[in-house]
Amino acid sequence: MRVAVPLGVRVAGVAGDAAGEICDDVGGHIRVVALVDRDGGGGVRDVDEHRPAVHAERRHGLGDRARDVDHLLAPLGAKREPVHDPDRIPSGAVAQRPLLVIDGDSLAHRAYHGSRPLARAGGRPINALHGFAIMAMGLWRAEKPRAVLACWDTLTVPTYRHKEWPEYQAGREFDPEILEQLDRMPELCEALGFAWAKAAGYEADDLLATAVRLETEAGGRALVVTSDRDAYQLVSAAVTVLAPRTGGYAPDRVDRAEVVERYGVEPEQVPDFIALRGDPSDKIPGAKGIGAKGAADLLSRYGSLEGIVEAAGELSPRQAEAVKDERLALFRRVATMDRTAPVRRPKDNTLDRARAGAYATEIGDDRLAERVSGRD
Repeated sequence: MRVAVPLGVRVAGVAGDAAGEICDDVGGHIRVVALVDRDGGGGVRDVDEHRPAVHAERRHGLGDRARDVDHLLAPLGAKREPVHDPDRIPSGAVAQRPLLVIDGDSLAHRAYHGSRPLARAGGRPINALHGFAIMAMGLWRAEKPRAVLACWDTLTVPTYRHKEWPEYQAGREFDPEILEQLDRMPELCEALGFAWAKAAGYEADDLLATAVRLETEAGGRALVVTSDRDAYQLVSAAVTVLAPRTGGYAPDRVDRAEVVERYGVEPEQVPDFIALRGDPSDKIPGAKGIGAKGAADLLSRYGSLEGIVEAAGELSPRQAEAVKDERLALFRRVATMDRTAPVRRPKDNTLDRARAGAYATEIGDDRLAERVSGRD
């Protein structure tokens, strides 16, 4: 029998480590598979659902030992619960495997601009495809997620942001070589064995925000891979942003404390912060003369954009005039990720080496084929 025991929790009336105590008291027939500190919580899960079949007399003995375990776990305020997925250790025993959500366009552009030109026979470019695949596989290997979901912009259809603020992202131009490869990214994701999402009228931001909401509502955790700091608004106890770095370094892990360190505001205040400070890359002008420090200071004092506007009489004349800009609410809407986009919570998935290798060969990327197979 295998159980998981909270680290440092002792069974009342017995000296020593809780795991050792339980093993000793039932004759050593329990195998401990995890020792976890759950902040004083007592939820302990039995992960013995898939033990090999045993003789009827032994099954009777195991049942007796299970009752012994129940008795010994009672002082912990815990109970055994069955597990039905043989490939996963239950979330009550150890940390769940997270959903890895990738801002596909962000990673693809990093791959394209950060690598030398690479083309297959005939001259068709593949450097963005190659780089994205290498980075996605590296993240999959490092983070061991339950599933990978890559989200993509639909560049040919305007979003509600463009309709409400025509200046939004105005002037952006992309090389034909990257556009061609972006069109092929969903088929690359399928070949890798990963899920992907793309929907007309929605940005990748909205799709990943919705995927994160669905995952956390289901009791899971999420890692969001993006270079876009707008995603800091998604950070919570269950959501961490992985911000890629150059030079082959591991991505920065941005949690709630890191958002406060970088922006001076809580994750929930990020859309208000962007509305006030502005965002040149998205052509959001912000409140005139406020800036990042001023925005963070105002939000720390008044909590929200509405709170700041209501307290305009307490501000300096310059700030009071700036926050009267009626466009600020619009800027916040534009900066807010839509968490109701048309995307489903993905099923568990993993790297499909055979299919990925075949696809790499098909597009003429021998280096990728070697990486997928592990021959490099």
